[in-house]
Amino acid sequence: MRHFRPPFPPFSRTNMSPELSEQLSFILSFSAGDGAVYPVRGFNPKRIGMIAPEAVALRIINPMRFCLFVFRPLVWLFNGMANNIFRLFKIPMVRKDDITSDDIYAVVEAGALAGVLRKQEHELIENVFELESRTVPSSMTPRESIIWFDLHEDEQSLKKKVAEHPQLKIFGV
Repeated sequence: MRHFRPPFPPFSRTNMSPELSEQLSFILSFSAGDGAVYPVRGFNPKRIGMIAPEAVALRIINPMRFCLFVFRPLVWLFNGMANNIFRLFKIPMVRKDDITSDDIYAVVEAGALAGVLRKQEHELIENVFELESRTVPSSMTPRESIIWFDLHEDEQSLKKKVAEHPQLKIFGV
């Protein structure tokens, strides 16, 4: 792997050993090559895709269709080979996710105890799983329990309503 042959000129003019000069030349050539190519292959396509996703999608759909058409036989061949290897070693070809709600509760509980989940997030996740066992009427607020606030209502009246209903959840619109 001799990229700069002879070693990069600034290194050959110094009193360093040829081995060190070759190693530094390799590191420099690798860094320069990767540093020059990475923005072009890594950052720019992602930025362009984020700036104009529809235009990018329209431009690349036909080349992608062409590649799908051309490489479909290869994909079929490699997939078949992989399936045969899996069968040979008796490895299941699909993952079996037998996760119960109790498993999720345990993970959420562990996350809450470890401090990874905030209290609100923990309650939200628990409420989602409680929805499974709740009926629609139990989730609804009865009409009699709805307290109305008029935009033109005076401050005393509003304070009185809030004092009479301390469990009241107020939603702004």
